[in-house]
Amino acid sequence: MTQVKDRNMKKVFTRTPKGKAKISYKEEKKHKNVCAVSGKKLHGVPQGLCPSKVGKLAKTEKRPSVRFGGVLGGGSRKKVVEEALKVREGIKSIDSVSFKLRNFVKQELERKDY
Repeated sequence: MTQVKDRNMKKVFTRTPKGKAKISYKEEKKHKNVCAVSGKKLHGVPQGLCPSKVGKLAKTEKRPSVRFGGVLGGGSRKKVVEEALKVREGIKSIDSVSFKLRNFVKQELERKDY
């Protein structure tokens, strides 16, 4: 039976000189946050902290206060806004927007601050 402190840790097998496998536990590091469209690393978002430590940060330290902050990077966010404006003006239909951007464009179109 594992100890309570080891339940949320990753199990690691290491070889000993006798050839037996020894089980040890190590804490998993949080993955870097990436853009949902381009896959690039997001800036302005805490990297490598466990969720409990991120939860203790202030709201402005957790993510940038822009549209799609903490989800999309700057370039992707710009593309989404441009595509939403094209759809709103009737230059483009929502079906012709790329599949990765479509949900974000729909969210942008639902905003009432235009």
